[in-house]
Amino acid sequence: MAALSRTLGHNFSTLTRWGVILLLVHAGWKVVPVYAAALRFEQDVATFARVGATEGQDEGEILYHVLERARYLELPVKPENVRILNDRAEKMVLARLEYHVPVDLGYRELRLKFRANLRERALLTQQDLDQMRKAVEY
Repeated sequence: MAALSRTLGHNFSTLTRWGVILLLVHAGWKVVPVYAAALRFEQDVATFARVGATEGQDEGEILYHVLERARYLELPVKPENVRILNDRAEKMVLARLEYHVPVDLGYRELRLKFRANLRERALLTQQDLDQMRKAVEY
């Protein structure tokens, strides 16, 4: 009888261990793509801010590109989750992002929170851009 008890205990322990491993793999399967999309989104927003500072785009144009990228990456970002400030005098764009992404694990819903504060300066001055455009025209 003791041998049967030990065997059942061992099988239950092994089964529990595999159950926990499967739950962790399932959670990772759902969560990792969201973090990858959020990282890509932050990099893209930095690029849009840098281009906006370089080309002197207004906040509305930059916001449009940011929201399009969020839609493309299937992130639930709304205009009120993004704040863009273009300081033309300093040739700098400030971007602040704050949004939540719900992730349904089946047995529980996670609500992942993402934030970013970006400060991007223009890569080129307007004079540099004008010279490049003139060189391309010839």
